[in-house]
Amino acid sequence: MLTGIRHTAVLVLGCLLLALALSACGGTPQPTPVPTPDIEATVEARIEERQAEDAALEAKVEAMAKAMVEATAQAVPTATPLPPTPTSTHTPTPTATPVPPTPTPTHTPTPTLPSSISILTNAKKAMAALESYHYNLLMVIKASGEGMEIEIPANYSGEFKAPDRVRETMSIAIFGMQLETAYIRVGDQTYAKEPMSEWTATDEFEGFDVNEMWSGDDDNFLDIPIAAEPTLEEIDGITVYHMKWDLPEGSQELTAFLNFFGDSNDEDIPENLKIELWIDVESYYLKKFILSADIPIDEEGEDSLFSDLGTDATGSLTMEATLSAFNEDLPPIVAPKVE
Repeated sequence: MLTGIRHTAVLVLGCLLLALALSACGGTPQPTPVPTPDIEATVEARIEERQAEDAALEAKVEAMAKAMVEATAQAVPTATPLPPTPTSTHTPTPTATPVPPTPTPTHTPTPTLPSSISILTNAKKAMAALESYHYNLLMVIKASGEGMEIEIPANYSGEFKAPDRVRETMSIAIFGMQLETAYIRVGDQTYAKEPMSEWTATDEFEGFDVNEMWSGDDDNFLDIPIAAEPTLEEIDGITVYHMKWDLPEGSQELTAFLNFFGDSNDEDIPENLKIELWIDVESYYLKKFILSADIPIDEEGEDSLFSDLGTDATGSLTMEATLSAFNEDLPPIVAPKVE
């Protein structure tokens, strides 16, 4: 912009100089000079005088033009750069995230379980109808007295096939020795194989016949006459009824239990009896049981294991059994060869 203004001023001044020059050349007509004796000298003198006047006028015009240009340049304001207009930043409006409603808890009613008497009745029928099963039982007898303590663990592993066949192995640890005995029963015939010996016929089954605990027409292990509160549990992914009875010494419950089985007058009756049963809710098969009790110790006789414990000896019995392979094919149970 400043360059354009200066160019325009120069043009204006040029035109002004041209106008002055023309006016100087075309002024008022001079009177005819009186002839002088030296005309040429007079003309030259006039020309020089005119040139001097023109030079003075031109210098004056240039000085005025320069002053006008400078004044114009000072009058033009210097452009001050403006700060950039800030670009407004768009702040997104937060979108409200819908909050799901708090679910109202659904009340699941607790299933009403059958009574312990009903469960035991169904279990007794189911166990009596079994064709076969496998069992493992751990029996531990403890006795103490006179500063001594004896513990005898015995493991029984066996198989039952209806109606009356049993094959069983007993392993017992006593006084640092491990003894193992095998037993077989086929009907009324019973056999035993002691360590380091052959099979022999016996007068009675010397093993532990688990099946007698819930078979037969007489009252048995599954005829507990005292009600218990069943609960639901799981064993190996199978839902079972869990029931337990705690019958302390001198309690009415223990007396009723012993009276039911006709043992209330027996001197060798157990005390502080505890029983736990786990029964399959669908098949009613007995999956597991635990029985524990305080038992009297027979310290009489030279052959008794507890003869050195004194008359104040105390003892306890614990049995824990698990049953499996219900109605599965098992190896045949046959009478062994007896020599």
